[in-house]
Amino acid sequence: MQEKITKNFWLTVIAPIVLFWLVFYGLGYPPPTVDDMFFTGAAINLAEKGEFFNPWLAMWSDRTIDRFFVQPPFYQYALAGWLVVWGVKTKSLLLFQCFCYITFSISTALLLRFYRFSHIAIVACILLFSLWMFLSGLRQDALGMSCLAVGLWLVTHDRVKYYFLGFVFLGAAPLTSPVTIAYSVILGGTILIANYCKFKGNRKQYLTRRLLTLGSAILLLFFLFLLSIGFELTHFFSDLSWCASLRRQPWHNVLPTAIWLVKMGYGEIIYIPLYSLYFLLAIATIVKRKSIARSATVIILALTIGLIFNLFTYVATLPSHVNFFCGLGIILMLDKISWQKQYKTLICGLAIAVFCLNHSLTAVALLGRENVPSSTYETVKTFVAQNPDRTYWVDSVAARFVFDYNLPDGTIDWMSSNGAAYFWPSSIADKQPGTVWIVSPSRGASTQGLPEYPRVTLFGRRFESIPSKPYDLVVID
Repeated sequence: MQEKITKNFWLTVIAPIVLFWLVFYGLGYPPPTVDDMFFTGAAINLAEKGEFFNPWLAMWSDRTIDRFFVQPPFYQYALAGWLVVWGVKTKSLLLFQCFCYITFSISTALLLRFYRFSHIAIVACILLFSLWMFLSGLRQDALGMSCLAVGLWLVTHDRVKYYFLGFVFLGAAPLTSPVTIAYSVILGGTILIANYCKFKGNRKQYLTRRLLTLGSAILLLFFLFLLSIGFELTHFFSDLSWCASLRRQPWHNVLPTAIWLVKMGYGEIIYIPLYSLYFLLAIATIVKRKSIARSATVIILALTIGLIFNLFTYVATLPSHVNFFCGLGIILMLDKISWQKQYKTLICGLAIAVFCLNHSLTAVALLGRENVPSSTYETVKTFVAQNPDRTYWVDSVAARFVFDYNLPDGTIDWMSSNGAAYFWPSSIADKQPGTVWIVSPSRGASTQGLPEYPRVTLFGRRFESIPSKPYDLVVID
């Protein structure tokens, strides 16, 4: 039985959303990431020309010359529809991400309210998601997570019409962001089983109607999926498998890869406290399970299983999805475990310290960042205007700040320009004659020959991997 939504609940939800809007959209965040052109090019081309391929990936692979089947299609189509209405420009792209964040926040708040989590836990989860979105650039994660949250909330209603919509959204999530399948299947399945166990009527009829609803949702999604890829199913699975193989690991190599990811850079300092706290709270949840509502315990357990499933399906998302859901689990367990007041204050303080540590490099990057004068971008624009017939290799910083995502015809995504399976050029020697690079020198850590760039120096320490001018640009003719 859904309870009446109070004014206090809406104030709880709206406050962090407004804060996120001011920072994320009003100030022009999130910062560009290295693969923004990869994840937006097909949508922009679809909106402008009606063709489903990313023209900026023309040199990456034969598989991307005339189609974009290396990622699930739903994000590109949703974003393209948005751009048709709002126009192709950076603010439109950021507004779409903002819309997805708001959808996720409201749906997650309603879901947590259903399981009687506190308003403090709801605010903490929304703010935690905003920290992830701050670093995700223009990737498909925001839309995938919003579909996941909407679907989970809908299936809590345990009515056929809500189930149909819930199944559609839960299915759309992995067709937008593949890694969400770990949580769509586990969390969605857990809610469905819990609903079935609570039902007291004719269970055969109950199960039959919901299976028919599930089948109808699958048929609808499959038709929309086939339509979005032009019914080229063989091509799609071939290209998607090829792209996935560049990042996925065989099961026997998942744990060694996870350990390697944790050991990179400051990972041991940043990640191990997060995972240790989750593990200790999971043990506490098991010990104190009799004092915790069974429904909340089941959701926390399902979340833990989803995390494990996530690691084994796509371990490379450890710094993103895994860390977010670890943080989410910590918040939910802290909210439900009964502690003596002095212990709860201590553990909550420890959790805040762990979260701050987990996002400490972001804080360092923001505090140590130096603004680039707009004249720098104007100089680049002038160069391009005076040389319209050149071929430009452009990174995501130039795409946003110089071109506002309206790039010259023939532009190549610099990150995917060297014909290798993944990552940007290894040396300036990879630049082809007659082409022009417009890139941030901060990529010099991976590409030899780029001009030296200043690093952040803060608290008496120089952070070698964090550029102080991440949005600076250089033209290499």
